[in-house]
Amino acid sequence: AVPKGQDLFRIVLKREGRADPGKPDDLLLYDPDTQTGVTGKLNVATRGSSLVAVSDNEAWVIGGYKERVVERIAVTASGQFKIDRLPDLTVPRDEPGVARLRDGRVMAIVGRSRTAEIFDPKAMRWGPGGSPGIDTRKTPLVVMPDGRVVVFLYGSVVSVWSPASEQ
Repeated sequence: AVPKGQDLFRIVLKREGRADPGKPDDLLLYDPDTQTGVTGKLNVATRGSSLVAVSDNEAWVIGGYKERVVERIAVTASGQFKIDRLPDLTVPRDEPGVARLRDGRVMAIVGRSRTAEIFDPKAMRWGPGGSPGIDTRKTPLVVMPDGRVVVFLYGSVVSVWSPASEQ
């Protein structure tokens, strides 16, 4: 069994061979200390998606190849997966940069749309989040201590988003 309080950074999206864009993927929650794991099944394929930890026991799979889907993965007290669907993104986001903001919202940036959107968990909806103006798939987002989000491309800062101005 997976110990209570297991962190989600050990969730692995498991694929056999080449990823099939139309086939849902398996999950594996693995504890390297005990070399044990618990498996689960997503409802959607994850090719081109991103995984973001939003708390110690919850992560979201966001976007993907031609996908607007967001699935929440939670680990229960018994160490099992609970998977449910959150509201869809407003546009498909292939290989989005994602980050949990300091105030609990979640940002998904770019994909092929050259825009960002932010999920408000209180309102349970996605809203606009500005635009870096360039295609930055697979781009790391870094949330700074003051709440600003720095967008990197090829090792250089290309955009800085501020929660104060929402852009």
